[in-house]
Amino acid sequence: MSRCRWDGPLDPDEFEFCKANGIPLAYDPVQFGWVPLVCSDTYAHDPHVEFDRAGPQATQTGEPEEMNGKAADDISSGPYRLRRWTLDDLPDFMALLGNANVWTYLPESYPQPLTEDLARDLIEVSNIGTHHDVRAIERDGVVVGQVRLQFDRDGQDTEISYWIGEPHWGQGIGGDVVALFTAKSFERRPNLGSIIARVHRENRASERLLTRAGFVRERFDLDNPEWMIQRVTREMVMGERPNADARYAASYRPRPRAHTPLPEQQPIHRRVSS
Repeated sequence: MSRCRWDGPLDPDEFEFCKANGIPLAYDPVQFGWVPLVCSDTYAHDPHVEFDRAGPQATQTGEPEEMNGKAADDISSGPYRLRRWTLDDLPDFMALLGNANVWTYLPESYPQPLTEDLARDLIEVSNIGTHHDVRAIERDGVVVGQVRLQFDRDGQDTEISYWIGEPHWGQGIGGDVVALFTAKSFERRPNLGSIIARVHRENRASERLLTRAGFVRERFDLDNPEWMIQRVTREMVMGERPNADARYAASYRPRPRAHTPLPEQQPIHRRVSS
């Protein structure tokens, strides 16, 4: 399989192909999915490697311009700053993500140990490609976690995900950041119609957080009923529809704000989750 690491996580068919053909895999917690262990990682082979770091709608290439010591595409509000990871963050990144408790509701099991080499690779891959927009979360100048927007290959669903380091739990950071990043993502991407989030059915705290941020319970994931999908639309956040000529517009469907009761599901085999 000829594939670059920044092509995004393997889809189910690719994952099964790799398993059937003995292709070694590695879990990438930055992209929240499995990737081939050996990829075409010579950056010169990637057409985007004069990096487009701000997502599919960006026009600039190269390193983000600096303004007053901050990258031009940083998101700042109150005590929060959402910015790109850098290798200077390596000690903080390892201290936060190298905690098994943070992985309780992430999609896969903790890749113990989180080595310095792996952490370095994850920081580097977080800044490569146009399939995602990954941000370190700063609160009052301290790195506390990560938030990420992933752009689906078929353009149907754009997904937000986040993790917060354990020392910073219980302070309302996740809710603040999800609301901020969601609003800014719609503002900066006029073609974006809606954003989904997947939450484990046992992760009630994250479900409440997403609800407070405006997300509405939609359905259980058809591929894994342990996961619930919540959605927020541009109309709900911004009071407007996406551009009519956007590829997202074809799949845009406003959802009512009222919560729809979820059907009871029989428990299935447990999977460590997000």
